[in-house]
Amino acid sequence: MENQGLNLFGEKFMKEVRDASFKKMQWLKDGQAKAPAALLLQEQLKRFTDEEQAFIFRLIKESVDETIFNTLFFFEENQEAIEISVEGQSLVELSDGLAGELFSEDGWIAKYSEVD
Repeated sequence: MENQGLNLFGEKFMKEVRDASFKKMQWLKDGQAKAPAALLLQEQLKRFTDEEQAFIFRLIKESVDETIFNTLFFFEENQEAIEISVEGQSLVELSDGLAGELFSEDGWIAKYSEVD
């Protein structure tokens, strides 16, 4: 059975954390950076071939997803000290494995993220 609170958290987390993390990469790739530090990265990125850039972005994507997984696992493992609630219910208790909500074919990434 689907849980609205869990899905609400998953949707917001994917859009406001995961997808937001990838927007900067896309700006750099598309040459749309404006901040001085980002402009430097953008110039450095141009030195790589398309294939090398694709690898870099894949590596970053894997790192972001692993960080999200580890963050969710951290909340599970430390639920006694750190509690996150959604609509008055403990987020960890709404799931049978919070970090596992990410990766299945009907998980949060597949359902809510705009980035494959």
